[in-house]
Amino acid sequence: MITVLFDLDDTLINNNSDQFIQVYLGLLGKRLQDKIDAKIMIPALLEGTRQMVEKTTLPGTLEETFDKSFYPAIGIEKSQLATEIADFYQNIFPVLQPQTSPRPKAVEIVKACLAKGWQVGIATNPLFPMAAVQHRLHWAGLNAAEIPFVSVTSFEEYHFSKPQPAFFTEVTARIGAFDHPVVMIGNDLKDDILPASRAGLPVFWLTDSADPLPDGLTIGSLSGSMEEIFPWIEKIEKNWISGGSKTIPAILAALRGGAAAIDALVHGLKQDSWDKKPSETEWNITEINCHLRDVDQDVNLPRINTILKDNQPFIAGIETDRWATERDYLHQNGKAALQDFLQSRQNLVQILENADLELWQKVFRHTIFGPSTLKDLMEFTIAHDNNHIKQIMNLIS
Repeated sequence: MITVLFDLDDTLINNNSDQFIQVYLGLLGKRLQDKIDAKIMIPALLEGTRQMVEKTTLPGTLEETFDKSFYPAIGIEKSQLATEIADFYQNIFPVLQPQTSPRPKAVEIVKACLAKGWQVGIATNPLFPMAAVQHRLHWAGLNAAEIPFVSVTSFEEYHFSKPQPAFFTEVTARIGAFDHPVVMIGNDLKDDILPASRAGLPVFWLTDSADPLPDGLTIGSLSGSMEEIFPWIEKIEKNWISGGSKTIPAILAALRGGAAAIDALVHGLKQDSWDKKPSETEWNITEINCHLRDVDQDVNLPRINTILKDNQPFIAGIETDRWATERDYLHQNGKAALQDFLQSRQNLVQILENADLELWQKVFRHTIFGPSTLKDLMEFTIAHDNNHIKQIMNLIS
């Protein structure tokens, strides 16, 4: 098994982004002109988009980030534009199709990957709503309603955008791709290749350029033409080795992406889904989120501070599973626990981002694992996240 992630624009479909955006803004401004002057709307939209691109904090989706910027800036409530915006994406956005053109060879590769039994995901920059992404896929000859994509990224549910490495780990975690390789194919060095590699993914730079690949990319990465993609994927699948150590940038991305995936997986679930227990001995979603919150707040953060501050750190093992009963997780507010977890994880990542390489490699003694490093501890934390992501996925499947 292998999961193949494809960029969309100028990878699966030809699209002159600058021209596309110019026409898009003109059409949107015209549709909303009865409610707001385009001279106010367009700068507000561009600022909201900038904030989505630069977002590195965990709480909140990209849509929520955009809304907090855009609607106060234009002085109109979101509900007052809901009808017009829905109409725009359903009836006017399709007018943009002539700004793009399909790439038949790309469609062939996607279908060949699916025929091989591989998972295929669309990892387009999630700065548009799902309705817009589905239109662009249709223009590419890839109808999302007919093709079993394992993921299609949009701003409604994703927490990070390109070029944040956490975008790629969020995609990976949301589909539970922890026990097989995940690769990224894209045309843009800045948005696709470099950040996906920093997240630990082998990457294929789709390009006609004779320029060499940048140094430091994930082992197995390659550049070339459309015809070289399929053999490259086969080689990656054949040579993949499970359990390799992660780089520090990949660890930071996974700590963010995993937490974001947990938030996304339970987003919109009704309360009875949070409360439902598969058995007396198994946790429900509320208990899982309380556990994740307390492990970060009461175990991981204190351990990190001990490792960073003490000359000869010693860390005792802690049995946290019993907290579910002792702290009565079953009767706590699981949604509040999730928000507390996201904030704790954000605090944890911020501390780690300021730690230098020497601190990441600092050895401490653990009662169970023996001599370990901060890097070891964070890889264990990622594995712990992944186990609970799979647990949540089983509960909601």
